[in-house]
Amino acid sequence: MKPFNVIILACAMLLIAAFPAHSQGKTGVGDVYPGKIAYTAFSLNNAEEVKISGRGGVYQHDDRSESFGDRRVVFYGWIINADTRKLVWHAADEVEKRRFDYGDFDIDASVKLEKGTYELYFTAAFHHWNGDWNLYTASSMLDEIFSDRNKEKLSPEIQAGMGVTVSSPGLTKVSSSDLIDKKVAGAVVSILKPHDNDNVKKYFSLNAPTSLRIYAIGEGGKEETFDYAWIYDADTRKRVWVMDYANTDFAGGADKNIAADETITLPAGNYMVSYSTDGSHSYNDWNSLPPYDPQFSGITIWASSDKDKSNVVAYRAPEESKPVLELTRIGDDEYVSKGFKLASAMDLRVLCIGESSDDEMADNGWIMNAATREVVWDMNKVRTEHAGGAEKNKMVDALISLEKGDYIAYYSTDGSHSWQDWNDGPPHEQDAYGITLWATNKTDQAKVTQFEPKEYKNDKVVVEILRVRDDEHLNELFTLDKDTNLRILAVGEGDDGEMFDYGWIENVDTKEVVWEMTYRNTDPAGGASKNRLFNGTVILPKGSYRVYYETDGSHSYRDWNASPPRDPERYGISLMKEIN
Repeated sequence: MKPFNVIILACAMLLIAAFPAHSQGKTGVGDVYPGKIAYTAFSLNNAEEVKISGRGGVYQHDDRSESFGDRRVVFYGWIINADTRKLVWHAADEVEKRRFDYGDFDIDASVKLEKGTYELYFTAAFHHWNGDWNLYTASSMLDEIFSDRNKEKLSPEIQAGMGVTVSSPGLTKVSSSDLIDKKVAGAVVSILKPHDNDNVKKYFSLNAPTSLRIYAIGEGGKEETFDYAWIYDADTRKRVWVMDYANTDFAGGADKNIAADETITLPAGNYMVSYSTDGSHSYNDWNSLPPYDPQFSGITIWASSDKDKSNVVAYRAPEESKPVLELTRIGDDEYVSKGFKLASAMDLRVLCIGESSDDEMADNGWIMNAATREVVWDMNKVRTEHAGGAEKNKMVDALISLEKGDYIAYYSTDGSHSWQDWNDGPPHEQDAYGITLWATNKTDQAKVTQFEPKEYKNDKVVVEILRVRDDEHLNELFTLDKDTNLRILAVGEGDDGEMFDYGWIENVDTKEVVWEMTYRNTDPAGGASKNRLFNGTVILPKGSYRVYYETDGSHSYRDWNASPPRDPERYGISLMKEIN
């Protein structure tokens, strides 16, 4: 090389060294498993154009072990503003501009972003054939994206090549987890990223009326909610705010993703915040498209101002009276009972949560007078309200007045949708599934004692034939030393005007039938329509009598061929001296 050329080359190299290219900040995420998300965060010191590049795609996820069978997996990314939590860019912005089919597509875009901090997400999201597709806007891409042609199946190699990167001269990568920690550090309450079948509770107190901002992300629809939050007044046990379809907006991704972002004012008091989830579609285990702000799935509450924040104090647990009776956390196919004695007449608060089915209660509770076997309160017979979650979850929260005496509370469930085995969205108060009683007056609490129903003895009983099985022909002799007003309680089987399991009373001396259980003098006994009940009184003269009870070859105590009666332990006949 000539000396002159060497000099020119050396000068050029010095010039390059003196004026280096402007550094390009970059961050990205990818290689995401189906149902998961990956994320990173970055900041911009000034407003500038950010370049976005990468690869997305649509593939067939043929996993027969999944209950959904064939599912599509869609790889795509999006960006949200870390401060406002609002969407600023989505892959669908670019994808919708052109037609594409199964397989991959390039992400090659740019977006002008203001100075601030941002979060970049990438997901491999499930999409189900029978669901509504909503990747970003309400416009349908179903025909263009999901035709029956070229159904490429997902493989590890394809997954590894999927991802998205952002770059710009002023971009600096930051810790996303630190961002979230800082945002919730001053929160009144924060319940983030709850898992499937969670029921998380947190508490706070206010010493003055306070304005609060609520930000919550969950899952639900017009008829019911599945992952959602609510706030209780801990003193009155009344709901003061509930997350439902009416007060939420679309949270991005699948149509069922909902978000609440509102400001409410609560008076001074003590409060419980609860967040409940069903068995699917939770943080990083999404069974459909995730929401735009997945890290805030759950609920976070902030004071609206510094003045409001000064009203928030350490939780002051109210002096809560203990229940006088609890039959809760009831599972499938259970029939439970507990007796209680009232030393005086009193008012009781009853909370009963159950499942409705065709205008009847499939899981429900009731209270019976232990001596007369009369039902004094029945969830089926009163107005219920929605208990949260699935529409079929019902509850009664009411006051009842009971006289001095002995009572038995019952709760019965069918074979599905019960505590810790929900087949749909669970109710607000999962652990209270069943029936609970409180004394409304604290002085009455000591006047309530419990007993085991099976050990209960009624001193008014004259004779009993109970728990009768198939093909039984039983009788008992009894004598009355004076004219007596008797209460007869008889549970049996009858249909179409005819009785199959039933009782009667015969005068020993005259052989006359003085009383008989017939279809016309009985009422429904609960359970199957053929369960029949007589609960009434007769006056029998002084004398000797024999009571009979007879069954046919099916549907009897503990061998039911249809739903049992409400009071199965009393299947048969009981005679008691009437209580005046």
